[in-house]
Amino acid sequence: MHKDRECWITVSQAARHFRVSRNTIYEACRAKELVCMRVRSLFRVKVNTEEEYLTVAEAAEILNVSTSTVYEACAQGPIHGSIPHIRIRSRIRIPHSQLIGSDNLPVNHAQDLSINEAPAMPLGLVPYNQNNSIDVIDALL
Repeated sequence: MHKDRECWITVSQAARHFRVSRNTIYEACRAKELVCMRVRSLFRVKVNTEEEYLTVAEAAEILNVSTSTVYEACAQGPIHGSIPHIRIRSRIRIPHSQLIGSDNLPVNHAQDLSINEAPAMPLGLVPYNQNNSIDVIDALL
C-alpha cells in the first residue's frame, strides 16, 4: 500500500470497500489481520481508499481462468508467481491495480503472429484441414 493514499475509515466504510460484512471486518480487527485502532468502543481501519479490490470470481474472469486456479495461485508463495492479494478472514481480495499492472495476465502470442509466421509443426505432423483430411487419417493409421 502506498502511504500517501492510506487513511483511517470506519468499519462500515471498510466493509463496503472490501465488499464483506461488517462482522467480518470486526473479526479481522480482533484477530489483527487488518491494521486497525480502537477509539473508545469504535474501530478504525487503515485502508488504501483509492484501490479497488476484486473478488476471486472477478479476478478469474479478467485472467480467463477458473476460480480454483486463482485460489491455487493465491495459496502459492511469492517465489512461484503468486497473485498479490489480501486475506480478510476467509475471504480473498485482489487489488485491481496490481492484477492489471503485473505480469500475471495471460499473454496471447497467437494474435501477434501473422499468417506467414505461423509456428512450424514438428516433423511428421501435418495440420488438419478439409483438403488433406484423407492424408492425415492415412498418416495416423
